[in-house]
Amino acid sequence: MLEALRRHTTEAYAAGDVERAVGLYVEEAVQQPPGRPANVGREAIRQSYEMLFSQGGLSLQMTPWETVISGDEARERGAYLLEMGNRVLLAGKYLFVAARTASADWRYVWTTVTPD
Repeated sequence: MLEALRRHTTEAYAAGDVERAVGLYVEEAVQQPPGRPANVGREAIRQSYEMLFSQGGLSLQMTPWETVISGDEARERGAYLLEMGNRVLLAGKYLFVAARTASADWRYVWTTVTPD
């Protein structure tokens, strides 16, 4: 069920598409980057993606380890790899909480990553 959310995320990274990436979050979402203050709400998340995607040429891989779905809420943890060309920028673990929207799509409520 969350495969589409992961796929849309990796596609947004590959395309450098800020609006597509931000659209994967609910309005009041929280994005917690490593070692930085939380980005609360879509506008703060948009600014974060604008800065990240300005580097261009990114590739993201997400490998889920555990997914738990309970009704319209889900959480998932796994490993990620963020690359630019052939260079690894970040690698580590991710955790997200998602909610199923009225249109039956999954959107991020809270995301965080930790580098290895």
